[in-house]
Amino acid sequence: MNGPEYSEKLDEIARIAVRRQSYMLRRSWGMYYAIWASGFTFMLLSSIIIFTFVRNPAGYLILLSSIFFIVFFSGYLSRRVFRIAARTEDLRHLLDDKYHAWSRRYTVYYWVIFILTLIAAAVLGHIMPKYSYYSAVPFLYFISYYVYSHLRRSFEKIPSEGYVSIFSMLAFAIALTSTMFTVSSYLRGIIALISLTALIASWFWCSIYALYHAREGLEIG
Repeated sequence: MNGPEYSEKLDEIARIAVRRQSYMLRRSWGMYYAIWASGFTFMLLSSIIIFTFVRNPAGYLILLSSIFFIVFFSGYLSRRVFRIAARTEDLRHLLDDKYHAWSRRYTVYYWVIFILTLIAAAVLGHIMPKYSYYSAVPFLYFISYYVYSHLRRSFEKIPSEGYVSIFSMLAFAIALTSTMFTVSSYLRGIIALISLTALIASWFWCSIYALYHAREGLEIG
């Protein structure tokens, strides 16, 4: 086997490996959606229970503590799920120079957007001290970008459920943003409840769809 043939053989092996990893990644994303949809569900239920039965400042502390625990635990599970992502990225670096260039730009974009998110959160917390929980809204927009960028890093073409997850998170962020201009606390609660419920339903659907269609990646090419 001469040099060009050997190189082509290695490329073919690498592409087969990428398809296999893409299958595993789509399953991982399906689990990721399920983990966070479950986390959002627990957040919703805990907030309803706490605000119904614990109507004092301690309730806010309990709620924040429970949200912190849910986010930490969901993040931990997500990290374990995505341990294969780094290997897939290494393979794509070898196969696609354009991807390598985009990946470097992504690192810059990520930190710029993250810093802007922190600034926006600090500003909101300062100008709206009575509703300091609105300082979390910029992070919802950041999460939308985070999910999009990692989907780009995971797949050559973002699956349909990926777009659903991104837009549902954006819709949730926009809905909460709109409540900043709402006087009625009752209306704010209704909007938050409906939008969060829609987000949960969307991400559970994304999970089911991703897990069901994951094997399609093995059949391509």
